Amino acid sequence: MHEAVEASIEHLLNYLPCFQNHSLPEIQGIVDACIEVWKKNEQFFFVIYQVDDGRFLGSVSVDHIDWPNRFANIGYWVRKDATCKGVATIATELAAQFAFQKLYANRIELIIEVTNVASQKVALKVGCKQDAVLQDRIVNHNRANDAIMYSLLARDFNKI
Repeated sequence: MHEAVEASIEHLLNYLPCFQNHSLPEIQGIVDACIEVWKKNEQFFFVIYQVDDGRFLGSVSVDHIDWPNRFANIGYWVRKDATCKGVATIATELAAQFAFQKLYANRIELIIEVTNVASQKVALKVGCKQDAVLQDRIVNHNRANDAIMYSLLARDFNKI
């Protein structure tokens, strides 16, 4: 993971300032935190890797789970040299399948900054519908930015 972050840091920092401190110990701390929240059934992080050689490509998560209302968010990142190859789309589809089949979610949401056109394309490719533009929804680099809320419903996902 550290190597993928290092290779993609400028690309990642546009939308994921959490990688600002990307030393090996910081990345190990992120991995450790992912394991802990998985154990508590709070969030579920998955590795995205190249099948033929095991190369780390990124991660996808099912998080912000609202158990009573049966919905969750999906987020992902992909290393720069693996973008525009369908990696994020496949990972998002698999994460949605996990949320619908294993967590019994009815609804998945993707909250994407209005300037993140690549992620908006992923949301549409997996069958999400645009629900709303949310003003000042995401704070990135100490600045509030508008975001688009996309949703995917279990009943529609099963038709894809």
